[in-house]
Amino acid sequence: MNLKGIISGLAVLCGILMFSVCADAAEIVVESSSGSAGSTAEISVSIKPSGEEAETMNAYAVQLTYDNEVLTPVVQGTDLLGEDLYAVSSLTGGVFVAGLAEGYDNVLVVSWADADAIEFSEETELFTVQFKAADEVSVDSTAIELAVLQYAYSDSELAGDSEISVTAGAITFNVVTSGTLGDVDGDGVVDGIDASIVSRYVVGLQELDEAYKDVADVDGDSTVDGIDASIISRYVVGLQSF
Repeated sequence: MNLKGIISGLAVLCGILMFSVCADAAEIVVESSSGSAGSTAEISVSIKPSGEEAETMNAYAVQLTYDNEVLTPVVQGTDLLGEDLYAVSSLTGGVFVAGLAEGYDNVLVVSWADADAIEFSEETELFTVQFKAADEVSVDSTAIELAVLQYAYSDSELAGDSEISVTAGAITFNVVTSGTLGDVDGDGVVDGIDASIVSRYVVGLQELDEAYKDVADVDGDSTVDGIDASIISRYVVGLQSF
């Protein structure tokens, strides 16, 4: 995926964009996420107006930089050109592209453009990305940095990257550094006993050692609940993986 090609493509798609500077700009908001070693976590990137007034947008291009020894973006489908699509757009209409930057395996470029600008008066989700963590990691967390490459906030005004602020310049992906996912009794095997322990913990009939709460959270939502117990049970009988 060529960065210059993406930026040029935005201008072509919008057609009428002009290089002018606006007084105010929107904010890009990156939500943090958590997961476990070997599991998948989803991050969300949103936009919100800089003040109380509604703003318009008809194009953006951002890049996410991550540690590719820890994280791998998950392919979500294909775009209009048949290229791998590494994100899911939350906006209707327009042209959406999300691919690896040419020559890089740790930079993901996400862009969207529409000749008809959208209006937003509150925080609005732009897209989501899923990252798969390595099965074995040596860190407690890893940052995902976001940078704005280009942003058009009306059908006749194109802002420079310095015009847009990022409320969270990086997000943290928490990963488990020890233990086997689902093995809450630490015997090296994920079986029905583990599912039973999690089930009893959820209803308050059994304590769960703090050291095993991360491996009990098999869906990576930072909460040990009945869903985790169900997933472990299904895993044991071969109906699900994690």
